[in-house]
Amino acid sequence: MTAQPLEKASRLPVFDGNWDSWNDKWQQWVNTVQAVPASGLAIDFTVQGTSDAEVTLTGLEVRVTARRPAFSGVHVGDMGAGDTPYRFVSADLDVAPPKLTDFFDPTFGQRMPPNQLRPIQFPYQVKISDAESFEVHASTRLCDCEFVIDLTWSALGRKGTTTIDNKGKPFHIAGTSAATDYCVALPYEGHENSCRPV
Repeated sequence: MTAQPLEKASRLPVFDGNWDSWNDKWQQWVNTVQAVPASGLAIDFTVQGTSDAEVTLTGLEVRVTARRPAFSGVHVGDMGAGDTPYRFVSADLDVAPPKLTDFFDPTFGQRMPPNQLRPIQFPYQVKISDAESFEVHASTRLCDCEFVIDLTWSALGRKGTTTIDNKGKPFHIAGTSAATDYCVALPYEGHENSCRPV
């Protein structure tokens, strides 16, 4: 989602058959128009112990650190996806505090073994030789939100909370309820990017 005018926002990168090149061009476009992930944002992370001692992961919460109304602008969709072995949970940021729901969309991992694709169901045990990977899928229609993920744990008689953020800053996601136009970027040869009013 970007607040830049349609004339600037619609100058989407064209797929040239090279995925690395496409990703570089896409990131350049994001930086140029100061785009924010819109509607849905998947946060993937892996948790591993630092020794042979077992750490019990007891739960997680999504904590909104800033909440503003959705801003007016252009919503741009990127039609790309992949398969990853994660534990899944969705977080609805339009509810305060965010509502977490265990979920699994089988279309996310059609080629993954079933035992690697499960909704999140705490507790989990990890240690240096045993890790767990998670995906938190945050979504919003109504807010321009910043948030972090708080992961609670216990080990060796201690309890604690580890905050997962975006390199020291909160994650940022924009709702699309005030979008004026919708553009789609298609990373496939023979397909053209397109824009239309919402």
